[in-house]
Amino acid sequence: SVFKLNKDGSGYTKLYAFGFNDPVINPSAGLFEGSNHALYGTASGYFGGVFKLNQDGTGYQVLIGFNDARPYGAMISGRDGALYGTTFKGGENFFGVGQGNVFKLNEDGSDSRVLYSFGSTAGDGVGPHAALLLASDGAFYGTTFEGGDSNHGSVFRLMVSRVPVAKCTNVIVSAGSDCSAYASVDNGSFDPDGDPITLTQSPPGPYPLGTNLVTLTVTDSNGDSNASTGFVIVLDTTPPEIDCPTNIIVEFTSETGAVVS
Repeated sequence: SVFKLNKDGSGYTKLYAFGFNDPVINPSAGLFEGSNHALYGTASGYFGGVFKLNQDGTGYQVLIGFNDARPYGAMISGRDGALYGTTFKGGENFFGVGQGNVFKLNEDGSDSRVLYSFGSTAGDGVGPHAALLLASDGAFYGTTFEGGDSNHGSVFRLMVSRVPVAKCTNVIVSAGSDCSAYASVDNGSFDPDGDPITLTQSPPGPYPLGTNLVTLTVTDSNGDSNASTGFVIVLDTTPPEIDCPTNIIVEFTSETGAVVS
């Protein structure tokens, strides 16, 4: 069950009781409070999974079910606001046949995926059993129950790259002599991990007179990318040039004079 009580031991309340009809049962780790103040937990019974409920016990739902992958550790929040956890068994696609994995999902249950599957290399850890720790260097740290050099467990580190942030602004520029101009719509794009980034604009320019929609794509050194759009407005601000000839003397062609260019 999920329960609640005051710090002095009073006010004990059972918020949710797992039953035989639940797709996941037997939570073995603590709860985690998300940014939306909902409670998140893991359950290892049946096929295992991640569940969510409100602090008053309402709104219970299973966000993701595993195929016997068995999560024993609590969920934690990453730098990107997503939830991260481990499963004791399972590999890609959360199947129970495997040596465990590190996974992530959003607070609404979307974008669930395996970040790392254990046991794929010699000496790798096997069977992570506890929650992850997000350290000051931005990496996740954890332990495995078995594996390692002596097959008695290991301590591991996993760096998860965050997606770069693309920031655009609308730009107004003056056209050159060829009635076009180059311009950048970048407005301080950055990578939250500090990785080097590459900026690419499509179309690349030069941009003709008028309003041009430009897509800015930001790619970090890990290959992760993000995009944003802005307008390049090219104005013709160059006045015309007047080239006058020298004085011209002509003979009148009518009573009113003559037309001369």
